[in-house]
Amino acid sequence: MRAPLVLLGLAVAFGLAAMWQSKRSAEHAAARELAARAQAGQVAVSESGLLEPGEASIVIGRPAGIEMPQRGPETGGAAGEPQPAPPATTPPAPEPDFTVTVEPGQSLSKIAREHYGTAPIELVRSLARYNGLPDENAIRAGQALKLPPIEALR
Repeated sequence: MRAPLVLLGLAVAFGLAAMWQSKRSAEHAAARELAARAQAGQVAVSESGLLEPGEASIVIGRPAGIEMPQRGPETGGAAGEPQPAPPATTPPAPEPDFTVTVEPGQSLSKIAREHYGTAPIELVRSLARYNGLPDENAIRAGQALKLPPIEALR
């Protein structure tokens, strides 16, 4: 009596595992298709979702850290009165390189996507060159990579 119950339990377990794996395989196939479409320029991935060709995403509001000059009576001066010049600012110091240690299973494109939010092939190849790698596939687990600001790679 035990043997049929054990066999039935194993059959159910294997069936559930097969269903789980097929669902994961379908998710990975969809992600690969989306990545291929994005790399071919057929779709763009933004914070607001997918953008098809001809679509755009805009952000409404004042850029962070920039004070807009006030004019007119609300500032206490007459309209047309010259406003004092803003104080001179020194350009910000360049950001230092960010260092990341490669984990097992990571690729240079995964690291670029996590750090920069995007991973086009040109960026990944530039990142490989920046780190002195012969190509973008020459990384290994435990290796320390330098990730500069994205402007340094373009």
